[in-house]
Amino acid sequence: MSLDRYVKFRRDRFPTLDETERVVRDFFGEGAKVSETECFDDGGRIIVRLPGNCSSPFRDVEEGLDLYANRAHERAIVVYYDAGVPYLEVLTRLQDEYTDGVAQRLAEIFARFWEGELDPG
Repeated sequence: MSLDRYVKFRRDRFPTLDETERVVRDFFGEGAKVSETECFDDGGRIIVRLPGNCSSPFRDVEEGLDLYANRAHERAIVVYYDAGVPYLEVLTRLQDEYTDGVAQRLAEIFARFWEGELDPG
């Protein structure tokens, strides 16, 4: 699945890029690797690589439901930050249910703490 989760913040209460990166690192702890942080103008991009490859929870239930059969697809989440708007985007591309669930929860904690509005995209 490919999903974009947008967290829109009020102009008077939103995280900095540094706070965003620290929250991402603390959220995953040793459970994932923040492999790249790129800064640009009013924002940045954080790439998180989760352990293992994508898999289907239904692969052993019904034949043909393993979308990742015969190919390795790394688990990854990308967080885009833009202080100019201000908003945060937590996105996944061609990821499995596990990765999408973790990405959703990450977006939810940003929205909860900074009183943002979560738009699931």
